[in-house]
Amino acid sequence: MNFVDEPKHRWPPSSKLINIMFARAGEGPETALEIARVDRWILEAKEHHPWFIRALAEFAVNNASRRGETLESLLIRTWELYAHITERHPEPFYDVLAPDLYLDMFIIGDEPFRNELRDWLAAHSSHSNFAG
Repeated sequence: MNFVDEPKHRWPPSSKLINIMFARAGEGPETALEIARVDRWILEAKEHHPWFIRALAEFAVNNASRRGETLESLLIRTWELYAHITERHPEPFYDVLAPDLYLDMFIIGDEPFRNELRDWLAAHSSHSNFAG
């Protein structure tokens, strides 16, 4: 058996996202290990790792019930979060990322959310680029 000071910790996708958001806001990690961890997560976000797609989907679904939030405004805010985290515009990556993101949103959302997302996707299926 090996013993270590800090056992391997599995971070939930939403926790990784929150830590990256703090780092982007200048409230980030302080130790070299924490900085390296967040830097790795940012790189993984830019590579569209499944945890990052899941975290974006969780962000969208969890904010869907906010007062005054429409699906359109929610999707815009989700893509803005993508841009904030990765520091790049989502348009060049939309065709690759959107199907997985919308599928995760569909899987974790409740039935009314799924119905609204399905309707929105059907209405926007002729658009293959990022429309905001």
